[in-house]
Amino acid sequence: MVDHGVNGFLCETPDEWYQALSMLRRDPGLRRAMGKAGRAKVQRLYTLDKIGQQLVQLLKETAARDRNTPAET
Repeated sequence: MVDHGVNGFLCETPDEWYQALSMLRRDPGLRRAMGKAGRAKVQRLYTLDKIGQQLVQLLKETAARDRNTPAET
């Protein structure tokens, strides 16, 4: 979900966290840009319409698979 340097930071060490948070603290433009990028990604990939379509497809595929599988006895 996070694209490092685009809509957030992927940090592993305390020093990496310190550096990332320091950059965000000093740069309001970076905060704004990352926020916009994060919101755009969520709206593009994770809206109810998008997830709903994927869920419907998954349920259809599962139902079709179940119809083609012999019942267990």
